[in-house]
Amino acid sequence: MAHAIVDRPPMAGAGASAPYAAIAPAAADMLEAWERGRACDAVERGLILLSLACPHWPERALISTSLGERDRHLLALRRAMFGARLAALASCDACGEPLELDVPIDALLAALPPALEHDPLAWRRGDGIELRMRPPDSGDLRTAAHDAGEDGGDEAAARALLRGCIVSARRDGEPLDIAALSDDVLDDAAQHLAHADPHADLRLAAICSACGARSHAPLDIVAYLWSELDAWAGRTLWEIHTLACAYGWREHDVLSLGPARRATYLSLVLG
Repeated sequence: MAHAIVDRPPMAGAGASAPYAAIAPAAADMLEAWERGRACDAVERGLILLSLACPHWPERALISTSLGERDRHLLALRRAMFGARLAALASCDACGEPLELDVPIDALLAALPPALEHDPLAWRRGDGIELRMRPPDSGDLRTAAHDAGEDGGDEAAARALLRGCIVSARRDGEPLDIAALSDDVLDDAAQHLAHADPHADLRLAAICSACGARSHAPLDIVAYLWSELDAWAGRTLWEIHTLACAYGWREHDVLSLGPARRATYLSLVLG
């Protein structure tokens, strides 16, 4: 098994004081979330999962949460729902050897730098252009996905996403039209924003046991957690169907059983 670590060193105070301690949702709520998200895209699934992690938040708070902050909450949700370790497969960038990753979520959260606040971040280029930017959120992703659908290109969507994160633009104190910013300026702005909010694009480093090379595997926690929820829902619905056919129970009756009792009833039915 490859040795997997977070692809950045821990920062002083990071993770220790952040309130990322989700409570495991009720099984009925998990099934309802799965049903809502079956036909949705990744943006909407991320919001549905975030609503499970933060059930008392209003919709506007869910939408305006930065992607880095969202992913922290989803890591905590995953820990509460399915356990404290992430297991995944990747391949070595150098030799192609399969890599089995096994990452403790607590270590992952502790190694992340503090999440950016939604307040604008100032950045100045050497040519006098100064931008005030904020980290992207799910509302920005919705807009970008809409633009990609209209223009048919990911590049246009990425540009729209970045422009949506620019609060203001000036050159030597004079306002600039954000829509007219050059690709060169946007590319530099994207790099600066990615550096300032690195956990919006989380990557894990793995040391290959075959060649010793260091590889970097992206972690899409929305896709990862949704695949686990989908598999769990399939198993749970099969259990409900089996016990309902055998005993005439309703869905609520089956979901109210603890794991040990449910497993015992299933073993009796299946012989």
